[in-house]
Order: sequence, then C-alpha cells, then structure tokens
Amino acid sequence: MTERTVSMRPVVCWHHGDEKRLRQCLDLKYCDLYHPLDKRCLQWWNKLRLKIGDMVRFCVKGRIVALGIIKSEPYDLASKKQIKPVDSKWSGAVDIEEIPWHGKESCDSTPRWGSHRL
Repeated sequence: MTERTVSMRPVVCWHHGDEKRLRQCLDLKYCDLYHPLDKRCLQWWNKLRLKIGDMVRFCVKGRIVALGIIKSEPYDLASKKQIKPVDSKWSGAVDIEEIPWHGKESCDSTPRWGSHRL
C-alpha cells in the first residue's frame, strides 16, 4: 500500500469555541472530538470525508488559529494514550502534526460555528 501524499492546502475547516482548550490539545499533538467514538462521531468523520494525511485548519470565532495534518483515525483518548481529556465531554481524538499557529486570517464560512469541507 502506498502512503497518501499530504495535500498542500487545507481540505476541512474545524471550528472550536475555546481557543485555550484547542491550544492545550494541539500542544499535545491531538485534536479532541466532541462525541466519544460513537455513531455520531464516525458519521461526522465520514461526512467530511476526512482521511489520514489531510490538512485541516482550526478556527475559533471566525479566525483561523492553526493548521495541522491528520495523523490518525478517531480514537478514544483515555484508552489509547492514557491521557485525561482537557474536557471530559470531548473524549474522542485524532492525532495532529505540523501545527503552525496563525491569528489574523478570517474563516469565510457559513455558519462560522460548523466544521465543513473547503
């Protein structure tokens, strides 16, 4: 099997309501997911057609704050990495790498609070 090449531009915009929590997660090289690994989480993953190697942008309140590359499929943070989630309601996670921080770019999406393909 050949390794998937990393896209040079983001394919998805993930919106988060709390920049402090997002930064805590990305500093540990993962992004938390709201739902545990249940049907809703996997439907969201499939709806956005996410794959390992995709570049995503992370937005808070309509501003792009970081970019990252997905390095794993969704998993349960506590059972896989023995890490307590930053927020107990956000116990699912995916690994993220190559995270440059931004701060001024606008996410021109509607709705601004919903994650979506670009």
